[in-house]
Amino acid sequence: MNELQVKYFLETVESGSITQAAKNLFVSRPAVSKQISELEKELGVPLFERKNNMVVLTKGGKLFYDCFVQIRRNIENTAVMA
Repeated sequence: MNELQVKYFLETVESGSITQAAKNLFVSRPAVSKQISELEKELGVPLFERKNNMVVLTKGGKLFYDCFVQIRRNIENTAVMA
């Protein structure tokens, strides 16, 4: 798992689609899709159910989303305190 994979995952969740995440991140849709697929493979958990142009978090995806958001908040808070 790397920072880029987590960033793309979080943006996909928060924007509601891989296509919109790619636009927001100024990268191609396949780049986002590939990073998320690699993250899923490494974690051993499907993070999304893909339906047409939409993505819906799986139960495991929701757990990882909550975890990654908490980590992001901790990093931001630590940066402020430093």
